[in-house]
Order: sequence, then structure tokens, then C-alpha cells
Amino acid sequence: MSTASITQALSSFLVNLSYEDIPEATRGRCIDLLIDHLAVSIAGPNLPWSGMLREYVQTQQSSGSSVVYGGGKASA
Repeated sequence: MSTASITQALSSFLVNLSYEDIPEATRGRCIDLLIDHLAVSIAGPNLPWSGMLREYVQTQQSSGSSVVYGGGKASA
């Protein structure tokens, strides 16, 4: 199957997917994961090792534009 066919099949599936098609357990798990992601996003940048990682990233010579998630700075 070609990449285009896979992409078309996935897009068709998603376009036709309704909320009710998703099992309740799956919807609940997605909510749990979203809440976990938000908690990590809020707390993570304040941890000591996050600061060490930001300092390291800032020493690197980047050639493109990117954002270090939670760092509040873009490289370009």
C-alpha cells in the first residue's frame, strides 16, 4: 500500500469517526492522558534538570527555528 493510500484511508476513517464510535474506556484514558500532559507541562519547566537541559540547549548552535517546549524561547 502506498503512503498516499495509507494517508487517504486514515483521513477517511477520521472524517467519518464520531464521538460515539470511540469506546468509553478509550475516551476516559484520553482525558487522563491530557490531564497528565497538562500537569507535566506546568510542573516540568520548574524542575532542576529542566533548567540544566535548557542551559545545554542554549549552548548549541542551531541553524533553524524551533521552540524548546516549556522553555519560553525560540532558537531563531
